[in-house]
Amino acid sequence: MVVLPVNQPYVRKCVSLFLLAAGVAVILWLILPASNASSNKPVSNPAAGSSMVPRAPVAPAGSTYTWEPPVHVVTTDWTIPTNWTPQRLTPASTDNLVFDGAGTPSPLVTNVPTQTIGTLSLINGVALTINAASGSQTLTISGATGNDLSVLSGTSLTVASVNALNVSISSGSKGTIDGNVILQDGAHKVVAADLNGMIFQSGSIFTTATGFTGNPFGAGTDGSVSFRSGSTAFNRQSEFENRK
Repeated sequence: MVVLPVNQPYVRKCVSLFLLAAGVAVILWLILPASNASSNKPVSNPAAGSSMVPRAPVAPAGSTYTWEPPVHVVTTDWTIPTNWTPQRLTPASTDNLVFDGAGTPSPLVTNVPTQTIGTLSLINGVALTINAASGSQTLTISGATGNDLSVLSGTSLTVASVNALNVSISSGSKGTIDGNVILQDGAHKVVAADLNGMIFQSGSIFTTATGFTGNPFGAGTDGSVSFRSGSTAFNRQSEFENRK
């Protein structure tokens, strides 16, 4: 057996190269699986309407919705979900709808359909105008909370356009008017099923303006609409009520 002389510097160099190659292999083994895994994750694609695109919060049916149309989109349609915050995707008969003058001082809301809601509230000086969808429509308020139609002092509710809209307060529900209610341009009505179902408080004003036709309170329950002392009502710009 012949033993060759060992070239120690050469051996050390080979060992170093071997260890370096092994270290690189280990690093690649650790990195590549993570890279491959991340490449398989879904990628947000706004143009394709990916579900990962952030959306406005959505509340379940029966929650409170505030009228807040998108600033960059001019739309007045009652039925468009994104005009409400949160989005009103599933209208329900228990929904609480709010018009807040702090965010939308004088909104015009169109295409109001026949629909039942829980409550309708006007707050913070809002001057709301609503127009019915084509034909005759009925907005029924049936929350039975004791204050289901609320028009606060300093706010106003105007029902306009030639498409008749009947704002109806169901039995067991109440309407309290401290601000202004105006009917104009068509045969609109504000009616209540119960005695004193709608009360115009002191300082409130009810007006039937230009273009209004018909009986504003319908032919339902006697005494369903009550005017308290200090309230005022005008018929086509002529005073016809100033009770107590």
